[in-house]
Amino acid sequence: MGRAAAFSFYPGKNLGACGEAGAVTTNDAKLAKKIRMLRDHGQAQKYYHDIEGYNGRLDGIQAGILKVKLRHLASWNEQRRESASRYRERTAPIGERIRLPHEPPWSKAVYHLFVVRVDNREQLQRQLADADIGTGIHYPVRCTYKRPTATSVTSTAISPCPRKQRVRYCRCPCTQG
Repeated sequence: MGRAAAFSFYPGKNLGACGEAGAVTTNDAKLAKKIRMLRDHGQAQKYYHDIEGYNGRLDGIQAGILKVKLRHLASWNEQRRESASRYRERTAPIGERIRLPHEPPWSKAVYHLFVVRVDNREQLQRQLADADIGTGIHYPVRCTYKRPTATSVTSTAISPCPRKQRVRYCRCPCTQG
């Protein structure tokens, strides 16, 4: 286990705010202090900026929205599981031509996204569109670590990703309600 966990409350997530929002949890007091400083302009005391920080506090309106939505999260996640189950049932006849999300028997996925891997993504998208099922392209840029913005943070020791370059992902809707 790690020392901290981060949660995104991006609007499209299972528990989404109406704007940018997130949270970090930890039981490490020293790490918690640093996280609080980072989210508050790097200050532990008002006007004393000890480190470079950000303005990343969760405002009261977003917290209120999340509090109301939290009451519904369990049922919304169950609806997402039901949607995923229907995808699994209806794609069973095409077997190996589509790779579905893996869900180990010891887990209970909440399906923020239901991302499938196929060789001919465009054909699948056309077929689903003909059935009034919207899709999205998931990971549309190949080998992100090769992008100019990543060169300063990636290691030259990273192996190339020719397999990843060939993989085609397609995001199918898996929403509650």
